[in-house]
Amino acid sequence: MVIDDVEENRFLLAKTLLRKFPGARIREYEEAETALAALAADPPALIVAHRSLDLDGLALVRSLRQATSTIPIVAVSSRAAWPEALIAGANEFLNYEAWLRIGLLAERLLASPSSSTGPLPAGTASASPLQAVSSPISASRLAQPGPEASS
Repeated sequence: MVIDDVEENRFLLAKTLLRKFPGARIREYEEAETALAALAADPPALIVAHRSLDLDGLALVRSLRQATSTIPIVAVSSRAAWPEALIAGANEFLNYEAWLRIGLLAERLLASPSSSTGPLPAGTASASPLQAVSSPISASRLAQPGPEASS
């Protein structure tokens, strides 16, 4: 699941995640309310959150963490807000200038959630990385659309 109020940012993050996890279903959201409803209905294995149209980044991370204590959250921002993001409930922080690292960071969180820096409970099972990162992407935005791209 990728949550960002800027379409281009969501696209870059989702595309980078798909390079690392080619079979993943990536669901993108620009509003927290829609993302939280999707989180409750169909929980992803990982959440990447910047900010939404209706919440700033820290409020978004707090809302997501209240909704789930087990799904890893990566907060992304161009600000040096990592201490606040981790306190708000993110497992990891990624500065937007390092967005190309999102695939490696996601892989590490999904492979070993108990070693994350945030409040993810030790021993929490995570989904397979191929089912991993969840956010609907149109087929026209993917070089090789998968079965989920039509939604």
